[in-house]
Amino acid sequence: MLTLHFCFWAVRIGFHDVRFHRVRRKDVYLAIVTFAPWITLDTLAVGVFNLTLYLLLFVFSRGQIGFGDVRLSLLIGLYLGVQEIRFSETLVVNFISWCLASGFVLWGRLCKLSSDSLPFAPFMFISVMAATLIDTAGRI
Repeated sequence: MLTLHFCFWAVRIGFHDVRFHRVRRKDVYLAIVTFAPWITLDTLAVGVFNLTLYLLLFVFSRGQIGFGDVRLSLLIGLYLGVQEIRFSETLVVNFISWCLASGFVLWGRLCKLSSDSLPFAPFMFISVMAATLIDTAGRI
């Protein structure tokens, strides 16, 4: 059921961000509310840690990342917390999403397809999938 929740919200939020370059507040809040059955204290701690990290990025970048991505970081942190990914690993997962997004920007510049804004939500969801695959491979 958790996988279905993740897939639904990844597609809904990701496609909207790609199309309109906006992460809708109502989508993130509804995703968090419907995620409530899986929230534990540890899960919430990872979510708040991830939110704090993105709030700091928002402040230090002077608003260069969208606040919708900051909101979405709480949901992403909750997904990571359910997978028992802790604080240092959360930094690695975020690093994965930042590297993927940077590669996308560089590819766009090389192909002269660049625009002023980047839909970052899909990269956040892809990094959660990558963390799941890495974590699953480590358990085998």
